[in-house]
Amino acid sequence: MAIATSADSRDPYGILGLGYDTLESWADDGQRTPYKNLLDQMVEQQLIDEPIFSLWLDDLGASHGVILFGGVDNTRYTGELVTLPVVPPESGIYNVYAVEWTYLGFQTSNGETALTADTFSVSAVLDSGTDLTWVPTALMEEIVRILPLTTSGTSSTGVISYTVPCSAKSDEGSFSFGFPGGLKVAVPIAEMVLPWDGDTCLWGMSAISSGFVLGDTFLRSAYVVYDQGNNEIGLAQSAVV
Repeated sequence: MAIATSADSRDPYGILGLGYDTLESWADDGQRTPYKNLLDQMVEQQLIDEPIFSLWLDDLGASHGVILFGGVDNTRYTGELVTLPVVPPESGIYNVYAVEWTYLGFQTSNGETALTADTFSVSAVLDSGTDLTWVPTALMEEIVRILPLTTSGTSSTGVISYTVPCSAKSDEGSFSFGFPGGLKVAVPIAEMVLPWDGDTCLWGMSAISSGFVLGDTFLRSAYVVYDQGNNEIGLAQSAVV
């Protein structure tokens, strides 16, 4: 979140975008003229040395998080910060922070159960602007087999949402998200149970056939370094601070 003290009158939306500048353009000038985004401007004005920012959202009950421009805060993660290449789109022009996601498991005191096949590999966008995590429909079917989820509706874009009894927030267990390089990020069940309506809560994962997103319900358990200059993502387990 940010407070703007001034803005060009052509932009009425109030969005502080930190994506690639290939997505930035004036829609109302008739030509969709590109412009430099905030990160580019910070480098140009020598406020930071490189087009990098790091994100630490903290857990669901936290009242604040941290965004760091130009560097990495080593106190905000545990273990190794693994560097992943941003998956280039077919056009060859980088425009979203997508990485290869290769595994999902469910961890309990009895051990870990793999929910994905050995061949599982999808491109998923690390997007703090998306509340939930959007997973393949077949993978959600596996999750439904182990948790008391109920379908709550399907959006016009084909995203299927689910609800869960709020009592599930006290359940033990976590989901293990795996990535190349052997990295796994653990996301407790409690981070996936969101207040919604009385004793019924919104489940933090939705099902979709394509366009997979690791949104806030995943990102709260991760520390993410977005490196635009090198088209890389640094990813690690979030630290409890």
